[in-house]
Amino acid sequence: MAIVDPGAVYKTFDTSSTAKTTTKTNELDKNAFMKMFLAQIQNQDPMNPMDATQLATQMAQFTTVEQLSNLNTTVTKLLAQQTGATNAQMINLLGREAVVRGNAIYVANEKMTQGSFQLAETAFCRAQVYDAEGNLVKTITLGQQAANQTISLGWDGTDDQGNKVADGTYTFKIVAER
Repeated sequence: MAIVDPGAVYKTFDTSSTAKTTTKTNELDKNAFMKMFLAQIQNQDPMNPMDATQLATQMAQFTTVEQLSNLNTTVTKLLAQQTGATNAQMINLLGREAVVRGNAIYVANEKMTQGSFQLAETAFCRAQVYDAEGNLVKTITLGQQAANQTISLGWDGTDDQGNKVADGTYTFKIVAER
């Protein structure tokens, strides 16, 4: 089997009448592979032709690589479309509030997220706010609250002495008495 210089393959199969400038890369695309493969078949020793099994193996590998390349291109296009669709949907969320499960309240620059909760039964409620170390910072009396209603916590970001709390993460616990 003859070893073929890829540059020679380009010269052999260049059918254009105008000169082309090409940039060298370390990767071969499917057209370059096919040109090299055809050059290999044309330049093989007629007394010692390429084994049919080897030929079939190379063609199967080429087909697999081409299909993977096409799949990669398709997935990339789908990802771009999905990203665009997601971004378009996100625009509709601007200026809206989100309800997230949990009991965390975040304080930053004297602004804070708000907490809310629901009760299974009507009860008299108190909210207890704790700092990151687990220290009770504030107790808020919420009074009698109805079942199955969303109840806002309404914390003003102060401790029990009326001082503004430091920026950070706080948690709240609801104590409900029937």
